[in-house]
Amino acid sequence: MFRSFFHSYHANPIRTYRDGQVVLIQGETSQAFGIILKGQVEVYHKSVDGEDSVYRVLKAPETFGVHSLLETIPRPSGIRALGTARVILLDRVGFLRTVHEHPQMAFQILKTVSLIIKRMSDELKQK
Repeated sequence: MFRSFFHSYHANPIRTYRDGQVVLIQGETSQAFGIILKGQVEVYHKSVDGEDSVYRVLKAPETFGVHSLLETIPRPSGIRALGTARVILLDRVGFLRTVHEHPQMAFQILKTVSLIIKRMSDELKQK
């Protein structure tokens, strides 16, 4: 679904990550949004004592980092590849340009964010 939006993109935002390779670093303030095309990534948090906790495993066509497009705050968690993963990684400028050129992508992203909120709500209800 998302891949078709990037055929005419000026710089290829599709990247391949190897197992364990960090996609986004916990604590950085970069404004980047990712869409998983193939494979899986894990959302992890490194504690002050250096221990990693994996919060979630994401797979295609899930997204990550959408909040960083709207506000510049340090990332509370990092993202790294599990196995080989192909990911579309857009910075804020690339994201805004893509949404401007392909408004239907904004709707797809809103649907994805809605699913994330629903999943989080369901998890809270189970606790």
